Amino acid sequence: MDIKEDEIKSFLENATWYHTLEFPKGLTSKGVYDHREHLRFYKIPQSLKEMSVLDVGCADGFFSFEFEKKGAKEVLAVDTNKSDGTTAISPSLGQIKSFDEKYLSRQNQNSKFLGLAKRLGLKEVHLILMAKKLLNSSINYQNYSIYDLVNLKRSFDLVFCGDLIEHLKNPVEATEQLYLATKKLCIITLATLSGSKKANWWLKLLNLSPSFKDRIVTYWGDRGGTFFHFSPEAFKKLALASGFSKVEIVSRFNLKNFKTNTDVPHVVYHCFK
Repeated sequence: MDIKEDEIKSFLENATWYHTLEFPKGLTSKGVYDHREHLRFYKIPQSLKEMSVLDVGCADGFFSFEFEKKGAKEVLAVDTNKSDGTTAISPSLGQIKSFDEKYLSRQNQNSKFLGLAKRLGLKEVHLILMAKKLLNSSINYQNYSIYDLVNLKRSFDLVFCGDLIEHLKNPVEATEQLYLATKKLCIITLATLSGSKKANWWLKLLNLSPSFKDRIVTYWGDRGGTFFHFSPEAFKKLALASGFSKVEIVSRFNLKNFKTNTDVPHVVYHCFK
């Protein structure tokens, strides 16, 4: 491929990235989130040798590429973003126009790199597929919804679902689909209000009993693309009800959103088949 480093650098700095990805010669994409310094919180096995991995809601592929680095024999990355300007999620109907405009704006920005995509052998700008080419990666990407995982007709040693459940209208059904796709371990991460000053203030004000706090789910659907925030114990109960035999909360941490300059509290769950 006759591609200049300056062209790749411009692509990484000016395309609309969700993930911060590392590329050769010290280049990185300019993502909304940078998970590199937070990998330890996910408690991913050190070696994935001989393991099959499913990355659900893979976005730009940060975790898919990490699983490959850890020696997974197979990585299937799935998402619903066709990178053609259509809205990748199912927002509230009252907000759908603004979300359609947002996704179309993203694709218009990324379409500036159509020439690079074609030289990489692609018909359109699709960030994870372009990153795969630039990284010489062998991960497999498919456009697939979390609600349809059962149609894969197989299970995976490790299933990963990062920061997706809170953006879904049907989190119970989605978690059940994760269970059906899991052979051994499913790692699920959720953005949450837990640990934030605002959440702690409300809990103190309401003086909720411990048993009630463990069942709290708050509704955020008026924002359009985020629907529910679960208290850590509430989602743990949901995962167990979905079929998992054991669910552990393995860590809690804050992840910086560089677009809004805010720290977002996260909880990581290990769910065992």
